Amino acid sequence: MSDNEESSSSSCNIEDIAGEMNLDIGKQMTMASYCTNCGKQAVTRMLFITVPKFREMMVSSIKCRHCGFFGRDIQQVAEIQNFGSIATLEAKCARDLSRGVVKSSTCTVKIPTIGFEIQARPMSGVYTTVEGLLRSAADNLGLLQTERRQRQPEVASKIDDVILQLLDLIQQCFNNVEPKETIFTLELTDPTGNSFIEPFGDLPHLKEKQFQRTMEEAEDIGLTREQEKEIQKEARVVKVDENMIDDIVIAPENTTTELPSFCPACQKPVIDKAIIINIPYFKDVLLMCCKCDECGYKTIEIQQAGAIPKMGRKHTLHVTDPSDLSREVLKSTSCSIKIIELGIELQPGTLGGMYTTLEGLMKQLTAELLKHSQFWMGDSARNSEENANWTKIANSLELCCQGKMNFTIEIDDPLDGSFIKNIYAPDPDPEMKVESYKRSQEQDEEYGLDDIDQGDE
Repeated sequence: MSDNEESSSSSCNIEDIAGEMNLDIGKQMTMASYCTNCGKQAVTRMLFITVPKFREMMVSSIKCRHCGFFGRDIQQVAEIQNFGSIATLEAKCARDLSRGVVKSSTCTVKIPTIGFEIQARPMSGVYTTVEGLLRSAADNLGLLQTERRQRQPEVASKIDDVILQLLDLIQQCFNNVEPKETIFTLELTDPTGNSFIEPFGDLPHLKEKQFQRTMEEAEDIGLTREQEKEIQKEARVVKVDENMIDDIVIAPENTTTELPSFCPACQKPVIDKAIIINIPYFKDVLLMCCKCDECGYKTIEIQQAGAIPKMGRKHTLHVTDPSDLSREVLKSTSCSIKIIELGIELQPGTLGGMYTTLEGLMKQLTAELLKHSQFWMGDSARNSEENANWTKIANSLELCCQGKMNFTIEIDDPLDGSFIKNIYAPDPDPEMKVESYKRSQEQDEEYGLDDIDQGDE
């Protein structure tokens, strides 16, 4: 949008230029707005675009024909994820400084090593590297140092110390060619879940975890309490593949419970139905369904029934035949997934919960990884070798989904709410290993079990 375009269009009537309320990517929307300078009617134009590393962005401009006021703005409008995210990097060597960083405007940056923090603020979204993030922070702190030294010399001296500490951390990393002891820790906390640090396969000292937003955090990012409650409800749902419905057997003695509720789509009264079912050679689960006759909305979900087991459980399956892809899989929101041969790992919470087949799970896993391939694909790759490696992984995943490549999948659930069907049951499955293990103290704390008497297994 050039200044000439703004000048010529602003002399027209609002009725002549008001466009359709179209939020499609790449299409412009024009509307009447309020001029904060003179209080009269102005013209606002908004263009929704996709920018690499930032997903969707909104570029807007305002022009007032009465007083000549003009302004531009750009905002990140990426989808708010179901959970917030915390990325924690233990920087140990020079390569850690080259990791890509996607920081949204709602992200708080912390370096606990030196007690440094960058608060979230509007228009602060950036794509950079770890080194770039630290150098930018040092540069921003030094912008007004000349004035501070004249008016507040003590404050200026303390800020100088912080700047030197930031630059010293960078230099210490450059001095370490190979990873040794941790030089500093970098934390990105984003309640929208849209901030990331680039993972390196051979440098595994990056941890990512999800957290449930508080109502205050939800309001800070523009969600109402009702919207956040609905998001959290949907996030914890274990969705059932409709193709699996015919395989579910309900014992005649089990009774259905009906509860009045409201449709999340149209808010009309609906009936939620729930019944306890048994998954053979696994456990009892709660099957729930809802259908709205007004708008057609429907949902089918599975929740774990009964007490939380005392032990966690890990299923490791060697997929050696295309028929293995038809095995039933129940994945809860607390389980992690690994594809051993490809070095792929998905943290708990990724993909949500689902009851599907192994093929269905692999297809969703592939789609999720492709969605987050922003660090490795196209012109964002550091070199052609990196791009080729990622392309190879993507192609291998496609072969796995088609049953043309053998692979090993590991499903690890500390709450024992996930399983892969044993097609040889009640006999042991020669291609699958099932292990029970004691949860770590950290896992018990994460799920609020550290102060609870869990009883006998």
